[in-house]
Amino acid sequence: MNAPKRLTEVVIRGVPAAARGTWDRRWFVKALAVGGLYYTQRGLFAEVLTLTPAQTQGPYYPDRLPLDQDNDLLIINDNITPAVGTVAFISGRVLDRTGTPIRGALVEIWQADHRGNYIHSQGLVAGGVRDPNFQGYGRFLTASSGEYLFRTIKPGLYPGRIRHVHFKITLPGGRTLTTQLYIEGETGNDGVLNAVPVAQRPAVVRPWVPIPGSAVGALAVTFDIVMDYTPADGPTPSRPTIVSFAGIVNAATYSPGAAPGSWITIFGDSLAPQARTWREEDFAGDSLPTELDGVAVTIEDRPAALYYVSPKQLNALVPSDVAEGPARLVVRNGSGISEPAGVEIKRLSPGFFTFPREYVAAVRSDGALLGPPDLIPGVATVPARPGDAILLFGTGFGPTSPEPPAGRRFQGAYPLAGPVQLRLDTYEVPLAFAGLVGPGLYQFNLTVPDLPDGDYSVTAQVQGVRTEKIALLRVERRNFAGRKRDPDASPVFFSRRFYRRLLRMVDRDMG
Repeated sequence: MNAPKRLTEVVIRGVPAAARGTWDRRWFVKALAVGGLYYTQRGLFAEVLTLTPAQTQGPYYPDRLPLDQDNDLLIINDNITPAVGTVAFISGRVLDRTGTPIRGALVEIWQADHRGNYIHSQGLVAGGVRDPNFQGYGRFLTASSGEYLFRTIKPGLYPGRIRHVHFKITLPGGRTLTTQLYIEGETGNDGVLNAVPVAQRPAVVRPWVPIPGSAVGALAVTFDIVMDYTPADGPTPSRPTIVSFAGIVNAATYSPGAAPGSWITIFGDSLAPQARTWREEDFAGDSLPTELDGVAVTIEDRPAALYYVSPKQLNALVPSDVAEGPARLVVRNGSGISEPAGVEIKRLSPGFFTFPREYVAAVRSDGALLGPPDLIPGVATVPARPGDAILLFGTGFGPTSPEPPAGRRFQGAYPLAGPVQLRLDTYEVPLAFAGLVGPGLYQFNLTVPDLPDGDYSVTAQVQGVRTEKIALLRVERRNFAGRKRDPDASPVFFSRRFYRRLLRMVDRDMG
């Protein structure tokens, strides 16, 4: 049996070298919390909001949904040939009428390809043939920030309509809104848009703005969706209750389901008496805690390690020996035992953790957080540059060789058992390391290739399974002078003290 990789430590900006190892008990949660997983502020935009108008669904909602339903409509599964058309990033938030972000909103979009044809049995409305490389439909489940993101193309024209994208939003509890998004400056007599009250048209007619420096001329549009909805503050249940819609999700992608050994997020009410993460005193030696403040989670009667507990959210590690297929999850605390909730256990459930606006949680080898300069209020972030050695983080990528000790924290790093293909858009990027660096936490070390300025989608495929949604990486060439990194250099890992330092920079919102 091979020994796990030893780690090359990094000393950064006065942080001294510490005991070897990469797992810090709080870094994982920070990868989530920066993206708004733990925090919403009710009524932040409560002054005056224009409700998003309801519009017709139209006749071309897919009558047979594609196998690939992720938020990247430009590329189907692992195809390297993108759809034809002008690339467009559509992003925004789903808000209630007070301006509070809505967690667990299912956002679906569908649209015509560059020729004006839909993925529908009667969808060749513009004639000719449909672009076989265009996905045509996508979905996204919002986190606590209410944010969503799609990469698609500028929709094509067909007779009787101006360019538009169809949206359908389904809230927890089943309430829905169907609407459409239009392009500011488009002209034409469109009966559907004309039926929208004049005061509400600016909410759905939005500017599609060129992304500065984009080598492909990509566009970006922001479309916030304001629902005529205010959550009712009902009585708090007397025992733990798991929400019925999107109550158990992958902690990185918020997609339903989970893989053995991956982190999940559980949403509900009366789950725990207070909010906190695990602490050193919660460990028995190196064994991960399976109970915090009297709260415990079992999956198929197997105890799950707990990292974070709060009245409305838990973060748990799926036991590595849970079999694939439907599984029963139960929460127990001092108030009682929840009704069993179902979760689908998959062989793999890969996904990258993200910062706000769906930028991938990435760190440069010198410790800098990567993203647009304004990504995280009060925290310095910088774009990646060609030649930078960077680290990405995820969960659900599957078995390693050798396997780490189950249910225990560990030192060292354990490489993935199978090959991983990582892509920035259609560029395949070699990995210096891909594997576990802590319980359920995978790290990916790569060098940014020589790319033009822009936002690049980040996807990975392991054992034939693609990450469940795209994330973004901002690349800018400023101060780039052919910077190169030795391809034979040891992959970079960080000390525990670094992860604590990183957390102190950005961990404000967890209570």
